[in-house]
Amino acid sequence: MAACASRRAFLAGAAGLLATTLAGCGVRESAAGSARLWVPPWAGTPGATPIEAVPRTPKAELFGVAGNAFPWEPDFPAFARLLAASQVGWARVELRWEGVEPNPGNWTWRIYDELVDAYGQLGIQQLGLLCYSVAWAAGQSGPRPVFGPPVDLDAWEGYVQAVVRRYHDRIHAWEIWNEPDAPIFWNNQDGGDPQVYLTLLERAARVIKAIDHSATVLNGGVTGTERGANFLKALLDLGGGKYLDGIALHGYVPNGYIDDPWFRTAVWPLLAGMVTRSGKRLWITEVGWSSGADGGASAGSEAAQASLLARHLPLLFNLPNLEHIFVFQFKDPNDTPNSFGLVRADATPKPAYSVLRTYAEVLRGLGFQQRVPRSGEVWDVRFGGPGRVV
Repeated sequence: MAACASRRAFLAGAAGLLATTLAGCGVRESAAGSARLWVPPWAGTPGATPIEAVPRTPKAELFGVAGNAFPWEPDFPAFARLLAASQVGWARVELRWEGVEPNPGNWTWRIYDELVDAYGQLGIQQLGLLCYSVAWAAGQSGPRPVFGPPVDLDAWEGYVQAVVRRYHDRIHAWEIWNEPDAPIFWNNQDGGDPQVYLTLLERAARVIKAIDHSATVLNGGVTGTERGANFLKALLDLGGGKYLDGIALHGYVPNGYIDDPWFRTAVWPLLAGMVTRSGKRLWITEVGWSSGADGGASAGSEAAQASLLARHLPLLFNLPNLEHIFVFQFKDPNDTPNSFGLVRADATPKPAYSVLRTYAEVLRGLGFQQRVPRSGEVWDVRFGGPGRVV
């Protein structure tokens, strides 16, 4: 543990569970049932520093957000100020095929131009998500989205090429598909099809590197499950590693498992083994908790969402080669209140927003260095950068 200006971040794990203390931020402990909650007293406020006065550099390169606000929403200026104030370094931007090319050769760029330009103006790096298929390229007709692979691979390659050519000066990292092992995103096929996915990845990677040879190419983030680990294993067995600059996975933990050693000792080692085998850096392109009560990663309240996020983020450093963590999602959808958002649909922050902002403020300009054993299963997480260690 090392001091950092006026704050300290002491991240320690005990009995296989990492508890989080944000010393100097006044975090206090309270109880809710059998769960331990870390409830910040500043929860529900955007922070002590006026948002307009928050410096936009340096950013916390470790952290990003997904599921963001859009420039055409009436409250976007307020969302933009909150995003800038959070000091996260990255945003994951969906550039979906059916929106870009709803019909063959009919390119519609305006809303995506606004989106990419808006985040660029905030000084935030972007991870471009290339997904999914569109009916006319999937053996059907019309512009509706299809959550499964296209049959027209030339059309897929044309979509990737058009998007990357347009935004390669602003986007330098690309994620190919989303959760290809999940049935909801792969024609209801549990586990997906690594062989078919490899074809999409190969074509996309070849096009991206031809336009921007220094770009980072990631697989579609797989679920943080045994199924996801099996998908990665099959992809690597097929030679997919040569098309990747990093490995993407999603770090969600099912309800009740953040305090259960089974997930840490049975599932994450499988995922860690695939990351180590690949020799690539790890990107967690989605992780988070809903403030609602329904679903597989549901906290049940805004206070519990903040507590679980505060404890969950450092737990992820059990995984090797971790470079970036994207919290899903920045704002609640307009039609789904009390969801995964750090910010409500009316542009007011939830307590979880202050959790991420505090992590970003403490760790901005730093990268993960190592886990330092203390005693038994207790360890510190060390971050460092030019002239500073936390």
